[in-house]
Amino acid sequence: MMPALGGLLLIASSVLVTRRRWARMKGRSVNRGLLLLGLLLMGSCTLAQLPGEAWLGLAHFLPYFWLMAAQAELIDSPKQIQQTATIIALTIFPLVLIGFGELFLGWSSPAELAGILPWPPTAGGTPPGRMASVFGYANNLALYLNMALAMLLGLWGHDLWGKNTGDSEEAAASGAWLGDQPNIDEKVQIVGQTIQVGASATLSSDATPTALATITQGSVAEPWLSHWPRSRRLILWSLLIILCLAGLVLTQSRSAWGLAMLSGLAMAMYWGWTWLGAAVIGFAGSILWAAFGPFGKIPLRQVIPEFFWARLTDQNFGDRPIETLRITQWAFALDLSESRPLAGWGLRNFSHLYQDEMGIWMGHPHNLFLMLGAETGWFVTGGLLGLVGLIFYRGIEVIRLKNHLNTADCYLFFGILIAFLNTIFFHLFDIPLFDFRINALGWITVSQILGVVYLSDAGNLNLSRTEQFKAD
Repeated sequence: MMPALGGLLLIASSVLVTRRRWARMKGRSVNRGLLLLGLLLMGSCTLAQLPGEAWLGLAHFLPYFWLMAAQAELIDSPKQIQQTATIIALTIFPLVLIGFGELFLGWSSPAELAGILPWPPTAGGTPPGRMASVFGYANNLALYLNMALAMLLGLWGHDLWGKNTGDSEEAAASGAWLGDQPNIDEKVQIVGQTIQVGASATLSSDATPTALATITQGSVAEPWLSHWPRSRRLILWSLLIILCLAGLVLTQSRSAWGLAMLSGLAMAMYWGWTWLGAAVIGFAGSILWAAFGPFGKIPLRQVIPEFFWARLTDQNFGDRPIETLRITQWAFALDLSESRPLAGWGLRNFSHLYQDEMGIWMGHPHNLFLMLGAETGWFVTGGLLGLVGLIFYRGIEVIRLKNHLNTADCYLFFGILIAFLNTIFFHLFDIPLFDFRINALGWITVSQILGVVYLSDAGNLNLSRTEQFKAD
């Protein structure tokens, strides 16, 4: 129910901002690129092997193109990035708590609640022995936790180095960001900033429940967290980081483990903590050596728990049919893309083609980019990658040049960029975007990067656009 409510509110905020900012949105080059990609996707559907399936597959892409374009217009300041990261961070506690319950206490939702909770927890996890919480599958939870971890590290860095700016400066910046009580035009922004995941977000206590337009700016976390001293917030972020890492370990997702290591390494290097980077490399290297080392791995295996190196070597699943292996799926998807490189075979067509060829149903080829190449053609795939890659590059430029972005906000924004990279790299080995919550969070992350880029281009990163929004 909460994810559905969050989705409806997110759609409502996007509708409102589209009505108010339509002239600006249609003039954005990024949005024109998204429109072109959408038209090409629809064109590929008409040429699909199974056109009906292909048209249904557009639901995983076209609405999120619009979502990203609309939500990017709502970014008024880095403060909103902080609010979103805070909400995502705070959802870790209930998600991992539910995961502990399903793994160790046998928690599961009654069958009667299946209609209300589309992805209820299952006793023992899904697959068995792996934490999935409310996401229904361990890898979906793993990606969510990976993105949350990157945002948490950004929040931690923001508060650690933010203390150097002084409380008075922070208060002044908060006043510049938030201004006075926002008017009715501004208040819709909370919908896109605090309800995008929906699983654990709630409305601010200041919200007026009579109409959508009276929802106030800010998040449920802001009224009380903003009054905490930085030392207390740092303790909170640290505890949540530990909880997030525990959840990641119990998902048993090898991709998630690797990305968590890379996230920690990237943040350590950005902070200038070479000692922490060396510790991360040493820890990851010892586990890899215990799993695959050509010599000396036996002593390491006596020190490192079997839970880690056995999962990496996949020795507990040595009898898998060749049709279920990723390498087989990737090769088949590549063959499909080579046979129809321009238009592809159509969205959602891979599963049917794979079943016809291999005699086994496989929902996707466990690589988003090979799937897109096979189903939409490499021109559309390259265009989508190029567009999203350009947004990421522009985000890196904002940090590199520090255009109107203070040091503390740079640390936070870097965490958002790492969260985005986690999404991209995770989709090299699985495709969690078929979960609409993961898909929405991924595009919301892109919209936040794009929104900051827009503000940087306008030189308004530390200024409110209240009057500008009113004028629109």
